[in-house]
Amino acid sequence: MDAWSARMSLLLDSLLAALPANARILDAGGWFKPHPAATHIADLMPYETRRGVVTCAPLPGERFTKANWVQADFLDQRLHLPFADQFFAFSLCTQTLEDLADPEPLLRELRRVSSAGYIETPSRLYEQTTGRRDRMSTKPGQGHHHWIVEKTPEGRLMFFSKADSLDRHPGACVPLTIAERLAHEDESRLVCALAWRVTLDWELVRGISSREGAAEFTRGLAISFRDRAIDSTLRALRRLRYFRARHYDHEIHLWWEKMLVLSHPYSSLPLR
Repeated sequence: MDAWSARMSLLLDSLLAALPANARILDAGGWFKPHPAATHIADLMPYETRRGVVTCAPLPGERFTKANWVQADFLDQRLHLPFADQFFAFSLCTQTLEDLADPEPLLRELRRVSSAGYIETPSRLYEQTTGRRDRMSTKPGQGHHHWIVEKTPEGRLMFFSKADSLDRHPGACVPLTIAERLAHEDESRLVCALAWRVTLDWELVRGISSREGAAEFTRGLAISFRDRAIDSTLRALRRLRYFRARHYDHEIHLWWEKMLVLSHPYSSLPLR
């Protein structure tokens, strides 16, 4: 586990430790790596293929059961998790909301079914950094992410359209060399984390406001032409030396296709 993951884990652990032993805890989006404290899971993927393996039997350390695993399409505008208002003492949703073309249905349900919670996404620095995924790519952050997420001092989550922020705007991208130096100084800069209680507030931002936010961020880093030239050269040399970027994408695609096939017999929802 890297340093920022360890730090965020300690924060989440402290929040969970303050809960009663019998508290109900929801992990929304926990299919691949369910949190051991969770008593309930909500995810598009079925219980039987959690953690990327096929097993119908409980696995060591799991508090939840098949009966407490809910398959849910987080993109459904009518999303309604089968739980009463404030059913959970705590909900956690980590590395999930940025994947959703529209995160609002899930955000609304987290606010409804939970009295407190923890949300974690990659940070703006992470999503605007070129080559973040494999140190070679010409694309910023993770290509399948839809949002750049920030939190305000008041605890409001701001979701900026990643496409509107960065498409046809290479100057808004941060060189990997700069980002790695900043992360070395403070690795928590790679994550956006919010612990909330009673209410959860957010805003989706698209269009010119997203683009201006991305540009303002990079201007604040005072990135020089030399910085960009050096970083571009280093990433190009890595691609020439290893020639892995396209192969990596192919492997991930094949793995996900395999997961969909394995999950299909157990699924109550269309998988994609």
